[in-house]
Amino acid sequence: MQTLNELEKLFETFPKHNNLHIIYVNVTNPTDNPELILDGVLLYIEFYPNEEYFEDRHLIELHFYENGLAHFEISPINDPDYFPELWEFTGTWKQSIAKLVDLVKIGWHNLDFKNLSIY
Repeated sequence: MQTLNELEKLFETFPKHNNLHIIYVNVTNPTDNPELILDGVLLYIEFYPNEEYFEDRHLIELHFYENGLAHFEISPINDPDYFPELWEFTGTWKQSIAKLVDLVKIGWHNLDFKNLSIY
């Protein structure tokens, strides 16, 4: 299992769109996110899966739990129609990162992911 520091560094290597981040890393803070701490979330990221979401400023979250599992948090209104593979997904940190990378590569096909190493 990767460390939090390794995860942060990994997400910093994601390509940018017009010099803007498509992924934001958030270390869970007990003051700002007490409910996430109680749920065992150590780190969460927010990301734009594609340009449409970017233009609408609609983020999807990926939560990394202290037990080594991860889960995508998506809006029940529209996201299940667009991303059914995320709706029920729960897997290891490594599996969720692989799913995230696959999803973002499809949604951002115009960005260069050659320097991104997820393992």
